[in-house]
Amino acid sequence: MVDFSGEDWDQAAQIADGVWVVATRHNPGLAGGLELNNRTFVFRLRNRAGEEQLLTFGCGNAATIAAVQQLEAETGHKLGWIVGNGGSHHLFLDLWYQAFPDARILVPAQRVPHTKNGKELAQKYPDRWELMYGPKPQQLVDEFGDQIDCVVFDQLLANKEPDSKTGVAHDHRSKRSKLSGFGRLKLFATISKDFSQPTDEVFFFHRDTGLVIAGHNLQLIYRPKRYKASPRFKMQDGGFPLNIMLKFLVPDGSFKSALEGQPAPIADSKIHAAEWDAVLDWGIRHWTSCHNPPQICGPNMSGNDIKAAVRASLARSGEDD
Repeated sequence: MVDFSGEDWDQAAQIADGVWVVATRHNPGLAGGLELNNRTFVFRLRNRAGEEQLLTFGCGNAATIAAVQQLEAETGHKLGWIVGNGGSHHLFLDLWYQAFPDARILVPAQRVPHTKNGKELAQKYPDRWELMYGPKPQQLVDEFGDQIDCVVFDQLLANKEPDSKTGVAHDHRSKRSKLSGFGRLKLFATISKDFSQPTDEVFFFHRDTGLVIAGHNLQLIYRPKRYKASPRFKMQDGGFPLNIMLKFLVPDGSFKSALEGQPAPIADSKIHAAEWDAVLDWGIRHWTSCHNPPQICGPNMSGNDIKAAVRASLARSGEDD
């Protein structure tokens, strides 16, 4: 029921009835040398008033916005909701406020409001500044609960926002920087000294297709074993030695909790485990992420096998303790 074979850069590709994905090349932190596919998903849903609307999960760059606007024109449906997909995904939010003045924008509550960009957006758009809290955002449950579900992992702790001296971008206007593989490793070491900032990762479930879009705390990128990108989809790998380290941290064919390879503190383990239980209670048939390579959905397993693999990984990482 889900087919990513038409996914391509900067256009809305239909992957199921009423579901599209827009792939865009993205430099994390707007630093050159490393590229990811930064997906934005679009869903056609029926609101409480019985009207069909579009909802995006994720908020990519200007090219993504253009693709969504084109989809509005093609479907005849307006974008009514923009759902943030985690504490790291906020650099382009201002562009979405500008492009879709009538849309409701839900911002994960733990990290983004405490960033420089988040504080500026809250002042710039006070009448539209709307936070969503875990474990399940009430706004989405009330409006679309029979069609989708959403779980916010809000017990995760991460590094504090780097100051401007590190060269990390604060919003879409920040200066692009270039880093070597060694330079990026040095940056990681600098910003990873203090893991005391609460953050959030949002998991999204589409009931009709059984599609789960996972947050960063479960397999940031999934590639099948022996994956080789076509020339069109080749991306910069970060340079030596970062590219070698990433292959060890995220090997092809692996499907596991990100905390297995990069342990991080959890504020309340009981709440965290309950959030995982809520996700694993879904009728899962497909599993993907926002950063998989174009045209790659996720592991070719049944829903029950996916759940078993996730539970096994949580046992290894200690998240189910």
